Amino acid sequence: MKPIEAELEELRARVTRLEAELARLGGRSPAAPIAGPAPAASPSALPPVIVPAPRPPVRGASLPSTVWVAAAGAFLFLLGAAYGLAVSIERGWISPPVRVGGGLAVGLAAMAAAYRLLVGERRTLGVTLLAVGTGTWTFALYFGAHGAALFPLGVGFAGAALAVLAAGGLAARTGSDGAMAVAVATGLAAPLAFSSGQGTVATLALYFAVLLGAQLAAHYATGTGGGWRLTRALALGAVWLVVWSAVVSIRRGAPETALLGLAALGAVALVLAWLPRHPQTPWLPAGASLAALAGVAGAALVVWRRAQWNDEAFSLVLAALAAVAMGLVFLARRRTGDRAHDLPLLFGALALTLLAVLTALDWQWVALAWSLIAAVLAWSARRERPSPPIEAAALAALGLAAAGFATVHWMVSCFWRDRTETIFLNPGFGAALFTALAWLGLIAGSAAQRGLAFVAGQFVLVNAVAWEFTRSVPALRGEEATLEFGALLATLTYAAAGAGGWLRGVLYEAEAARARAWRLAGYAWLGAAAVKLLGFDLEHADLAFRAVAALAVGALFIGAAFWADRHKPQA
Repeated sequence: MKPIEAELEELRARVTRLEAELARLGGRSPAAPIAGPAPAASPSALPPVIVPAPRPPVRGASLPSTVWVAAAGAFLFLLGAAYGLAVSIERGWISPPVRVGGGLAVGLAAMAAAYRLLVGERRTLGVTLLAVGTGTWTFALYFGAHGAALFPLGVGFAGAALAVLAAGGLAARTGSDGAMAVAVATGLAAPLAFSSGQGTVATLALYFAVLLGAQLAAHYATGTGGGWRLTRALALGAVWLVVWSAVVSIRRGAPETALLGLAALGAVALVLAWLPRHPQTPWLPAGASLAALAGVAGAALVVWRRAQWNDEAFSLVLAALAAVAMGLVFLARRRTGDRAHDLPLLFGALALTLLAVLTALDWQWVALAWSLIAAVLAWSARRERPSPPIEAAALAALGLAAAGFATVHWMVSCFWRDRTETIFLNPGFGAALFTALAWLGLIAGSAAQRGLAFVAGQFVLVNAVAWEFTRSVPALRGEEATLEFGALLATLTYAAAGAGGWLRGVLYEAEAARARAWRLAGYAWLGAAAVKLLGFDLEHADLAFRAVAALAVGALFIGAAFWADRHKPQA
């Protein structure tokens, strides 16, 4: 026997003796000796494994219909309570103190029942009852303060704040998005319901900062809330609508403190948007950040203009907000570990920068400044660096947006151009050149971007030259004839652009797609020249001008065709 097998036999014998001794002490019969390992069964002898088919999930109280039925019930309950209160007031059945006390009791009972449901399994019904409870409680306080004048507005506001704290604490205790949304909605309605008309923008902004700060505390205390979409939408979106509507109507308080309050609210909102060092990834942080920056900018502009401060100086506020958006790009990368939020934040920084430029220049030289920014962004996207701080695709997207803004602004500004400006040496034409340069830089992008940049660049450059001729070149007037020389040069510009593009597509482009694009562009400009000549230039012109215009444009067409025939490649 081998040594290992001998040791195993000795161990079996010892175990058998120990079991016998234990059985003797316990009054039981000894167990059977430990047998050696059974021979392994062959695979064919093993029974087949039968996997049971999955059963369909049991649908119970979590059906979507439960939500709708509960919500409808809550609405009808509040509606019935309002009608009952109105009837009791009309007929004098219940005194005002009893009405208020009854409403508070019903609200408190509904919130208590909501707590039991939220702690248990029926969370949807719990949120519905919580909304009924806080709504009834707040409505009773509103009636007691406004309708019955039983207590001051401050007492009603304090009571509503208690409801907000109760709903928020319940949300933190149970980790419920709906409960926290009820708390935030009640907190948003409280200052509107119990406003005395004596508040200031600063106090309102600080109140909302405290409200969002309490929500932040709940998130960090429980380690949840990053994915609470309803709550985040209310806290980071609806709050700015309330702030803006209040800022428009509130005319009290120093503007300096109002701006400080708005800055504090914006800072808390940005922290809530990103939840730094929180275990959960927040939902839609970039969108919430842009909403906060836009809310601060809009409310600050109202305060700024009401203080009658210099509008050009407000560009400093916009530039500071643009710098914040730009700084968030790098902070967002550290928070999420990727660059998924770069583009929306960069778009926000670009929009704020363009607005800052517009405000600083007071609409003067804006087209030139915007087009210069667009050109810088577009050509920066073409530079390849080993580890760029901003990816080329993001820069190209920003350049595309800036070029679009610059193009629209240039087109609109053409209607207010001064006809006495020197031809080609004016800000409008310079803006067109920089805008066309930006579109040219974007041609190196994707296929869709390349096509848009090609069309837009040609549209801006050719029309800029043509409109310069139309605007600046005077008509030549004789004793018997008048020659609209500027209009003729504009038509010849379209014809020359069309002939040049068509010739390039026919003769000088080897790549089929690019050749086709140039030919189509040539046909478009030739068609524009023909339509302008026949539909506008010749309609109200005298005979001499018609002769000169038709001869000039026709000669260009014939010359282009002759050149193409002379230089076409031989088969």
